[in-house]
Amino acid sequence: REAAHFDIDAAGLQDMDLGATAESRELLLNDISQSQSRSRSSHTAVHMSKVAFLAFHAIALWVATIKLEDTEISWWPTFAFAFMGDAAALGCLVASWFVSCPYVKLCLQERQPKVGVDCPSILTDIFPEIILAFFGALFMIFIFVTEFLVFSHLTADGGTSRVVGVNACLAIIGLVCIIHAVLLRPQAALFGFVGLDIWATLVVVHGTGDNSSLVFWRFVPTAAAVLLFVVTLAAQMRSAAAVLRRPEKVLRSLEVLALCIAEVGFCLLTRAVKEANTFGPWSAANRTSIKGCASWGFLVCVGLLGVAAIRARLYCWELEFKPVSFRQLQTVAANAAASPRQRGSRTLA
Repeated sequence: REAAHFDIDAAGLQDMDLGATAESRELLLNDISQSQSRSRSSHTAVHMSKVAFLAFHAIALWVATIKLEDTEISWWPTFAFAFMGDAAALGCLVASWFVSCPYVKLCLQERQPKVGVDCPSILTDIFPEIILAFFGALFMIFIFVTEFLVFSHLTADGGTSRVVGVNACLAIIGLVCIIHAVLLRPQAALFGFVGLDIWATLVVVHGTGDNSSLVFWRFVPTAAAVLLFVVTLAAQMRSAAAVLRRPEKVLRSLEVLALCIAEVGFCLLTRAVKEANTFGPWSAANRTSIKGCASWGFLVCVGLLGVAAIRARLYCWELEFKPVSFRQLQTVAANAAASPRQRGSRTLA
């Protein structure tokens, strides 16, 4: 009886050990799964910073056109939205430094650069993106300082020192965008056109001088940059048509349409400025209203908000189906692997 009782106790303890082992194994797998789910969090935070920046500045542009139509309104609401966009983008960039830490910790524990087939590598994907996000945060702080100088210039009746400071800051921002476009391939067209637009606008501003009849030319570089960017997006969509799914093609077409709406609104805004024959937002002491300006500004705002929403949705699909560039690379690799087989079959034939 004592032996049987001992066997029963031993069997019970063994079952308890197996249960504890299974439970601990399940907890470990859950921890690994949660860590892997955070592997792309840094990239997501960086992407959301761009979406937030674009959305808030689109609203700021619309509020600015309302101010140009009704000169009694303060500049503060315009720059409040711009500052909120800077804060949201900066918050997302700072968060990108930390949100992937559980996955990084898992990779360090496993002594592997990546854990999981579809997860990114901490050496080639996450760490470089965190470093770029750090410099992006510094750049966002510099943009905030520049916008604050513009706000001070418009609300304090200008001043030579403020104008020089604003022009210098804008020139630096344009130069940084051009350098980004040259050195980093992702979104090179966007940053390149923005940088060239800023420099061209500064050149036109200094070239037109005090001639109020030529002020509308200051809008032309931006209109040209948006048009070139639309053409570039259409060309990129056409080159990637083979790997794009039908919903992605629809959304990318809608993105081009939204940018065309913004382009039309901006051209009409330029026409309104030309007809008003005024210095508009470049003169702190300007008191001439621009009729119809708010309507065209709203059109531009709707187009840019549409682009922001579409970009956010496209990113969600890229997480599910992998980025377009990766799919294109897979297609090229598959075609390259199939070519020797086809040549061999032709030789045998």
